[in-house]
Parts: sequence; structure tokens; C-alpha cells
Amino acid sequence: MRFQNCYFVPLLFVLAVPALAADGDLNCVLLPDQQVDVSSPVPGVVQEVLVERAQPVRGGEIIARMESTVEAATLELANARASTDTEVKLRRVEHEYDEQHRDRLHRLQALNATSSQSLDDAARVAEAAELRVALAQDRHREAVLERERAEALLALKTIRSPIDGVIVKRHKTVGEYVEAQPIMSVARLDPLRVEVITPLSLFGTVKEGMRMALRAETDPDAERIATVTAVDAVADPGSGTFGVQLELPNPGMKLPAGIRCSGRFLSAAEVAALPPEPATPRVAAMPPVEEFSPEPAPGQPEAACLVYEGVRSKREATALSEAARDFGAGAELRAVSGMRPVGYVVVTPALPTADERYDMARRLREAGVSDVLVFERGDFSGRVAVGAYNGPKSAERRRAQLERLGFDIEVQPRTRRFDEWQVQVRLPVSIPQAQARDALATVAQSAQPRAGDCHLAAAR
Repeated sequence: MRFQNCYFVPLLFVLAVPALAADGDLNCVLLPDQQVDVSSPVPGVVQEVLVERAQPVRGGEIIARMESTVEAATLELANARASTDTEVKLRRVEHEYDEQHRDRLHRLQALNATSSQSLDDAARVAEAAELRVALAQDRHREAVLERERAEALLALKTIRSPIDGVIVKRHKTVGEYVEAQPIMSVARLDPLRVEVITPLSLFGTVKEGMRMALRAETDPDAERIATVTAVDAVADPGSGTFGVQLELPNPGMKLPAGIRCSGRFLSAAEVAALPPEPATPRVAAMPPVEEFSPEPAPGQPEAACLVYEGVRSKREATALSEAARDFGAGAELRAVSGMRPVGYVVVTPALPTADERYDMARRLREAGVSDVLVFERGDFSGRVAVGAYNGPKSAERRRAQLERLGFDIEVQPRTRRFDEWQVQVRLPVSIPQAQARDALATVAQSAQPRAGDCHLAAAR
């Protein structure tokens, strides 16, 4: 992904626009606080695009996926290797037996019933067995690291938004190849960045932290207050001006970016007369709740329950439950695990011996099949795989192709374990569901709520 320069403003654009400012006011332009061209860290084909133009997104939200069949199969294989420690257990059994044999020879030598050579041989075998245990443990650690590497490679195929913002342009769509080109552009519109072209006569008087009252061309009757965040140290000799950058809060993104404005710097007396800035709440403002009861009083409607399912991390689930309790709601979270279908694998039926499996792999390669993999562990243990596919039609075509070559082949679904969280929020009767949804939307980034039933204890 490439971050566009946040300090560059087309100077000619600002100077060439028709005069908007009143006498004594300065011309300015409102720009996105940040705009990012989001690309893939690795080349590949776009498999899925999950957002549309003008759609708001949150930082970390998945916006696209690249084709990742090979990476998913590699992760499955690495997971199968890392999830077993059979070799370590086998080597420990051998080590224990060799140590017992050495100890028996020690006792026999004390009775002059065996030779020193036999004892030396037994000691060497026991020491070698101990080293084989250490080697098996090293291999298992390597398998765990290979699994982490496979997970990281698969994660590179998932494209996430780096910032909270709005999709301003889609550059690529499903099926297109991506190398160094952006897939889409995301712009942060809250706050907005204000660029003001200021005459040199004001140089040295404009400081960081100063305030400006400005009016946007789309809403000229409303005066908004922006704060100076940067002052250029180099002036433009051709125009006799220098640049000033300000930050303008834009809650609800009521102002679009890319419009003109006019403004004037406020004096110290005017700044002192400004109303205090409201504190930024953790969630949207809620009506005060003096007491929350898990059961409604007689004649009152039952309290509503919002259920957030599919929350991707415990951190987000905890933040969601804490935000709900902040405005007097009851909240409960629990982990949800299971298996999710992720595609299909084309395999042979289970073959009972390793010789049969490797003979089958040899025959497949001799028939011109290149992507052959023998599974010794995991869900497909004892089978020979000849391809992994996202959809059943592709897998079925592969099966029919190999069947015509005389091989007994079948299609099996692939699954992957998932761990998610569910958060149940029971609202006080004084808080409408819609208001609670809007408030918690600032915290819940990966799940949308549904109305449901829940039975929670009183909020404390």
C-alpha cells in the first residue's frame, strides 16, 4: 500500500479557483486527512472484493481477498505436521529402553557377568537415543514454525483497510492480476485537512495551535473552527505565499473533501470566547440510566437484547461488552469454536500401507500429474491428494479428468477450525435499540448485531 503525501496541495488549483473569500478572508481547500492506495503485499489474482465505492470501512476490516488455494493447502499440511508429536514420543520410548538396557549391563558387570565392550556399546546406544529425542523435538519445533510461516503467507492474501475511511475508488475487480498496482483507494474524512495559501505578510505570526474560523462552499452559513497543525518553513517566491495546514473535525462526514472554503485566523480574545470543546466519549452519548434491572417492571415492555456474533478477537469482544456496560446495559461474552468449509480436495481412497500410497503417487506422476501430495497425518491421512480447489465444480472436473486416466479418485470437503466470540447485550428499557446500535458501532468492527433473546444478570 502507498500513502499519498499528506502535505502536498496543488498550488495552482488553489490560486486558480474563483474568489470565494470575503474581504480579509483567506482562500482554502478541504482535503482528506489521509488517502491510501491499498494494494497486495504479494502478486496474485483478485478472488473477492468485499466493498463498493463510497462505502465506509474501518481500520483492519477485510476489503478484498487474493486467490490463496496453494497457501491454504500449505497451511493445512503444515498444521497436520505441527499438531502431532508422535516422533518425539517414539524416540522417548526408544531412549528409555536403551537406558534400561545400559543399566542392566552395569549391574551385570558388577557381577563380572558381561564385558566392558558390551557396556560401552550400550552406553553409546543410550546416548545416541537421547540425541534422537532432541532431534525429534527440534523437528517438531521446526514444524510449528513452518505452520506460523504458512499462516503468515496466507494472511498476506487477505487485504485489510489500513485506516478508518471511505472507499473512493476501486482500481481492480475479481479475476484481475495485481502486482504493484493498487486494488482500491481509501480516504479518511474525519478529520479533514485544510490547506490555506497565506500571504508572506503573515509569515511569523501564524503558529501551530492557532484557530481559524472557516466556511465551506457547500455550507457557507455555518462557521467551523479548525486548528493549525503545520506551517511551511519555505515560501513560494512566484506567488509570495506560504502554506498552512489545519485540522477540521468532521463528525458524521457532513462535509465532503475536495471543496473550497474561506477563513480567517482568530485573535486570542476570540479564541478565549469560544465554547469549550466537548470531551470525546468512548461511545455515542446515551441518556443517563439511574438503575438497570434484569427484569422489566410490571406494565413495562421487555428489555431488548442485541446479539453480536462472529466477533473475531477477544479484545474486540471485551471492548464491546465494556462499552455496553458504560451506558448501563448488561453484557456477556463467550467463545465460539467450530469447523468451517474452506474448499475441496481431490484425493484417492484411503490406502492402508505407505508402500501403496507412494506407489500410487509414482503412478500418478508417470501419468503426467504434477501436483501430487501424500498425506500421512491429518484429516486425509492415508490418501494421495492431486489438487485443492475453492469450488466443487473445479474439483469435480479434476476428478473426472483423472478417472478417465484410470485412477480411482474422489472429492472430499476441506474444513478449517475457527475461533470467534459472541457478545450478548441486554439493553435497559429506556434505551432504544437503534440508538444502542449506533453507539456500539464505533466499537464493533467485525460483527453486525441482531435482535435476539438473552438472560443476563443485572449490570453492576
